Amino acid sequence: MNIIEKLQKLVQIPSVSYNEEEVARWIFDYLKGKGIETEMRGWNTQCRIPGRDSSRAVIFNGHTDTVAAGELSLWKHPPSGPGAGVVEDGKLYGLGSSDMKAALAAFMEVAEKYHDTVPPVDLFFCFVTEEEVSGRGSDEYVQYFSSEWHGKYDDVICIVGEPTSFQYIELGNRGVRHFELNVEGVACHAAQAAGKTTNAPEIAVEAIKRVDALKADWLMRFQHEKLGLPAVTLTAMNSSESSSNAVPSHVRLLWDIRTTPDLHDKVELLLKE
Repeated sequence: MNIIEKLQKLVQIPSVSYNEEEVARWIFDYLKGKGIETEMRGWNTQCRIPGRDSSRAVIFNGHTDTVAAGELSLWKHPPSGPGAGVVEDGKLYGLGSSDMKAALAAFMEVAEKYHDTVPPVDLFFCFVTEEEVSGRGSDEYVQYFSSEWHGKYDDVICIVGEPTSFQYIELGNRGVRHFELNVEGVACHAAQAAGKTTNAPEIAVEAIKRVDALKADWLMRFQHEKLGLPAVTLTAMNSSESSSNAVPSHVRLLWDIRTTPDLHDKVELLLKE
């Protein structure tokens, strides 16, 4: 199976976050079938290939989960299932093909190559779960590697296969925090809402403005030499069931906050000020 066929198979297996068992099992079975000593911890699939220099190590890290496909009618080709993985005009179509099943296929290719040819240093491969939602898989792998292997090496680097359109190589990843705000108001008819201070959507708009002001402040205060600027992105806004002439009682807002080191541990405190 060549690298394109590997990627086609990976995108054909649906693996939306929290539903990654099938793709993890396929990676495990494939590597195991090639004679590579592989194990599963939870739904993380991982392996190690010893190299000539046992004082240095390279970790290849990639995640098996994808976001949801969204509106299927907007897809040129099926996002997953038997019809996914179509190659057309030099592009392969499928959910997660770029982020980041192409990297998984590449890592599997590297593992195969160095199973037969001793690598210059020790190689570790970790195919981790839930990166798109919780980061649990990578967190568990870091704990495992720290306790079992880290002390054995003088030098360790980790290559994370996130896509950058081949334009650059990132020297690190920003952190991530998620912030959810639930606004409780009072439901009423829109004709009776004038002057009320209990309108949940209007309170939510004010909250968005405050977070935007914080964002502008953070961009000035927390830029990092290598990781660049933090990012604050409103990713969800929904309300309790209502109609066009009624004010809903509840609005939920969700932000994705990409942090730099000086900001990461301050996010919660700064949001509550």
